[in-house]
Amino acid sequence: MRPPRESGCAYLDVRFPRSTASRIGARARRAHNSVVRRTVLVVDDHSGFRETARRMLESDGFEVVGEAEDAATGLGAARRLEPEIALVDVYLPDLDGFELASRLAALDSPPAVVLTSSRERGEFELLLDRSSARGFVPKHELCGEALEELLP
Repeated sequence: MRPPRESGCAYLDVRFPRSTASRIGARARRAHNSVVRRTVLVVDDHSGFRETARRMLESDGFEVVGEAEDAATGLGAARRLEPEIALVDVYLPDLDGFELASRLAALDSPPAVVLTSSRERGEFELLLDRSSARGFVPKHELCGEALEELLP
C-alpha cells in the first residue's frame, strides 16, 4: 500500500480473489457509466504532467476532454470544448496562469479554473486571492478529491 497524500487522496494496493475483483469491477463500471462525469481541460507545458494528470483524474471519475501546452492553445480549447474545469499551470510559456484564468473567466461558458504548480500555495497567496481561479492544488497533491473540494 502506498502512503496517503496530505490531501486525503490515497492509493490502495488491495488484492481480491479473482471472482470478487470481477464483481467489484463490473459494479464500478456500471456505476461509473451511469454518472455524468465532470469534464476537464489540462493546460500545462510539460507533456509528462499532462499525461499523469489525465490518468489520475480519469481514474478518479473525471473526463479529460483536452490538453494544451500553452495559454493560447488552452484558451482556444476552452472555447471549443467548453469544459467544466480548467486545470492550469501557473507558469506557462506565453502567459502566466493567473492571466489565463482571467481570460477564461470572460468566456461565454467559463470553466472553473484550478491553478497548479510544483511550488506551494504560499508563494502565490496574494495573486491567488486576487485571481478569478477557484483555488490552487500543488501538483504533488493533485487528485479528484482535491479538485472536488474546490468546486460547487
